[in-house]
Parts: sequence; structure tokens; C-alpha cells
Amino acid sequence: MKIACTSTYLLQPCATTAKRPVLVYFHGGAYNNGSVNSMLYDGKRLCHRGDVVVVTVNHRLNAFGFLYLGAIDPKQFPDSGNVGMLDLALALMWVRENIAEFGGDPSRVLIFGQSGGGAKCATLMAMPSAHGLFHRVMTMSGQQVKGASIDIASKRTEIMRGKLGVTHANLGDLKTMPWEKIQAAAAATSSDWLPVVDGVVLSRDPFTPDAPPLSASVPMILGNVHDETAVPVRGTLTWDDAPVALRNAVAIYLGPYSAEEVIQKYRTIYPDKSPIDVVVAAATAFRAWPGQVLEAERRATNPASQPRTWSIR
Repeated sequence: MKIACTSTYLLQPCATTAKRPVLVYFHGGAYNNGSVNSMLYDGKRLCHRGDVVVVTVNHRLNAFGFLYLGAIDPKQFPDSGNVGMLDLALALMWVRENIAEFGGDPSRVLIFGQSGGGAKCATLMAMPSAHGLFHRVMTMSGQQVKGASIDIASKRTEIMRGKLGVTHANLGDLKTMPWEKIQAAAAATSSDWLPVVDGVVLSRDPFTPDAPPLSASVPMILGNVHDETAVPVRGTLTWDDAPVALRNAVAIYLGPYSAEEVIQKYRTIYPDKSPIDVVVAAATAFRAWPGQVLEAERRATNPASQPRTWSIR
């Protein structure tokens, strides 16, 4: 955890009686990778520009944070599929108890994040253990409409256990196994680790079938980065190559549309865009924006949250 409220990151409380708003940032990288140790997440400029206290948080990721073992041993590992999210809840508890020592107001805590960081905010909105620990939310290109079901999470666990050679009988070996071995198995198992709707930490999907009533009164701003979705392309992209590039980027999100249809439609709407610009725009529209629209619309159906919801596109 890093805290910024002066010209440098603070490692100890500061001598101040001010009560500034607190901004807690969760990094991107889905639930798989990332770190706030990057200078990209330096909070000094933001805290000076807005006269706020900025907190940035690391937490457990991929299998370390979301490997669901509850179906195997519910007594010993009931919340194992969400310990990465519980790390964030614990960080918010720390903020509530200690941030006043750093000039922050524990009654004005805003959580925000981009991409995976925004998704973590959405998940926290449906977690009873995080209720009351934050008072405002901002998400950017990061939505979490659904979590992983117990069935999907359990199948993922079985794949990973096979790669590690871990059985029901020696499940405890995971506690002493070198982290490098677990990390390698996690990467080989999935690039899409998610919070688990386990009935313990998460009793429901974050924004399905509706917005979480638990956070209906919490103000929320939703937005998207203009070109959120990365499109791996080598060399110069041509119109002939564009459908392949789009399929490689977001094939599972295209639904009933073919990549060729989407590219042609975008070329009609945006005749001046280059092939790479069209592919990035279409990929972002199919992958990043639908979740934002769903979350905003579902908040809008609740009279308590509708006037406290702002969607920016």
C-alpha cells in the first residue's frame, strides 16, 4: 500500500489536522497481473492537484487470489476463490481506521480504477464485507457484470491441480509449494481468473440480474477509455487483414456478427478511419462498452441509485 498526501509517499503519519477526501485506487491487469509499484500509478500529482489523500493497493492475483478450493474442502478453504478481493476489503478497513493520521477523512472514501481496477470496484459493491467501507465509486473501462460460477471455478481448479500434481489428499502442499511453480500453473490454466460467486464472500453476481441493492445509495460514475482494447498487430494493417485482427482481439464478444460485417459497417460510418483505427474502435465497442451500459442501465432502474449514477461515453 502507498499513501500520498504531501510531496512524497508517506511511510508514517503526518502532522496535520486537515480532513481531505480519500481516493483509493485499484490497478488494472484484470485479476491476473499488475502492480501499483509502477510509476504510472504515482499518486503525488493527483493529491496535489485535488488536495486529496491518495491510497494505492496491491493484492493477491490469479490463482493466489482466486483459486477456488471451497468445493474440495469447504471448512478449510471457504473463501479461497475471493481472497484477492478480501485483500482489498482489508485495505479499506485499514483506511477507515488509520487514514485520519495521514490527513484523510474516513467518511469520504472514493474507490476508483481502470480496466481490472474498475471491475474490482464493481465487485466490491456487491460484497457485504466491503459495505460501508467506501462512499463513492468511479470505474473506467472496467465492469464486472458476472463473476465465475462455482461450476466454472471448480473446473478451473481441477485443471490447475492436474498441472501441479495436487490431489485431495495432499491439498495442503499448496501452502509450501514454491510460488514460481504455482504462478506457472496459473498462467497455463487461464488468463481470465475472476471472483467466484461462492455464497460466502459473494452471494450473487455483481451486476446480474440487477445492480447490487447493497450499494444502491453509493454514487457511481462509469466511463470508458476511448481505445481500451489492445489489438496485437505486426506491421501495417490492411483492410484485408482487418477482420482477422478483430477476430483475434475479441472473437468471443462479436456474438451473431461476423468480423467482416463489423469492419464493413465501421468503414461506412467512419470512412476516414484507417484499418487499425477501425479495428481498435470496434474491439473496444464490443468488449469494453457493453458492460458499462449494462451496469449504468441496471442502476438506473433502481429509484435509489438512478439519481446517483452518471455514465460517460
